[in-house]
Amino acid sequence: MCWPTFLGGGYQQLAGFAAALDHVTDAMRAGGGVPQSDYSSDMHRGMERMSAGWLEHQLVPAWIGAIEGLAEHLALGARVADVGCASGRALGVLARAFPRSRFTGYDVFAPALERARENLGAAGARDRTELVLRDAADGLDGPFDLVTTFDMLHDAARPQAIAAAIQRALAPGGVWLLTEIAAGESVEDHAGTVGTILYGTSLFFCTPTAIASGGEGRGTLSMPESRIRALCESAGFSSVRLLAQTPFNVAFEVRP
Repeated sequence: MCWPTFLGGGYQQLAGFAAALDHVTDAMRAGGGVPQSDYSSDMHRGMERMSAGWLEHQLVPAWIGAIEGLAEHLALGARVADVGCASGRALGVLARAFPRSRFTGYDVFAPALERARENLGAAGARDRTELVLRDAADGLDGPFDLVTTFDMLHDAARPQAIAAAIQRALAPGGVWLLTEIAAGESVEDHAGTVGTILYGTSLFFCTPTAIASGGEGRGTLSMPESRIRALCESAGFSSVRLLAQTPFNVAFEVRP
């Protein structure tokens, strides 16, 4: 099966990893974390480019297209929130595909929102998009017809609180499109090239930044399907349906 991934972004991330090596080493020796602000633009831009392939080519046709009636609802006009929106790549894809809908992006890292403003301006979507500097665990400005999270729960300091905030913010009939890194239930499930890439990302970025933000530092591969289902159930959701899976990502339709 063909799956779109641009590994040029991964190579750019390597430069970001190298620049952060001393920070990560010192943090591990001292028992602390590394804030996102300590990473170079190569780390953040490389991550953006790495995820661009699946956001540009899977988000609308494969993931939203697999949720009955959602594309039609968005085409007519809906309220959408992207939690952990980072550089706004997903918001731009959605805004281009559904020009009658309105979008809100939440993130805790101010420089990411500045980059998002640039990207959304280039996409011609700034007039339909609001960007909010806030930890979504503290609440969302709903109601929203669709809430999205793209590979961010494993990095969050309070993933359970984020899930509960999303549950409260959904409009009647609303849906949470949840994607996470395709994590298996055991270390052995991650043998091979993809596992090496993901564990390296975990070591150099996901774990230290999560610790710096007050989280447990669970790591990139800490959200297997069983944990996702348990988290959603604890937040009050009644339905979690697997939509799609690639070597890097897994997508779920989650409903109250």
